[in-house]
Amino acid sequence: MRIVLSDFGLDSIKVIVRKKNKKKVTLIPTPNNFLIIETPNPKNIEEYIVNNINKIKDIFEKYDNHYFNVRNNIKKDLILLKGNYVPFFTEKSSSNRSYLKNGRLIIKYNGKKKLESLLKDFLRKIARKEFLDIVEEESKRLSISVGSVKIKDARSRWGSCSSKGNINLSFRLIMAPEYVYRYVIIHELSHIKFPNHSENFWNYLKDVYPDYEKGRLWLKENGAYLYTL
Repeated sequence: MRIVLSDFGLDSIKVIVRKKNKKKVTLIPTPNNFLIIETPNPKNIEEYIVNNINKIKDIFEKYDNHYFNVRNNIKKDLILLKGNYVPFFTEKSSSNRSYLKNGRLIIKYNGKKKLESLLKDFLRKIARKEFLDIVEEESKRLSISVGSVKIKDARSRWGSCSSKGNINLSFRLIMAPEYVYRYVIIHELSHIKFPNHSENFWNYLKDVYPDYEKGRLWLKENGAYLYTL
């Protein structure tokens, strides 16, 4: 079910209602002005919205102003990298390329590609090297054989692992702190041993990466903001 909040002065925000077997209603803001409402009783959703419209407005205001809202900081010429913002500068050039110099990101561009695409290209490049190095390091430590490793522009998963041991990782993870993407990488490596989320899987993950809950919590609290890019 989708609802547009035009009657409440929130014309651009669309609501997606999901029925969930839980006691409380959960409000989840997402990029592109969507609000997911998880509720045990979808029939009463319009009444809930009317009674909680100020709460919804506050949620989106906080969402827009959140520290990890990548899109808003790009407007300030800042890009999130490994949990910290790095200033970037653009220069006209005959070709597109980007590199870090003295703590700043220099983007040279020929005007044929949008800034957002150039920033994504840079993040993918950094993510590929960083993630492949960690996969090699951790797979050796855990004595796990890995197939291919691909860096994806995934919208629904931070990572995945196939039955053949092939791992996919979202390039957006490179915007999170190192301990966060290390957690995701070890999580996917663990699936090569345990292709499920059984108790054995979580016990193994805790044994090989005791701080995994810290990374998992960071993604739960801040992960949605990375999708604003």
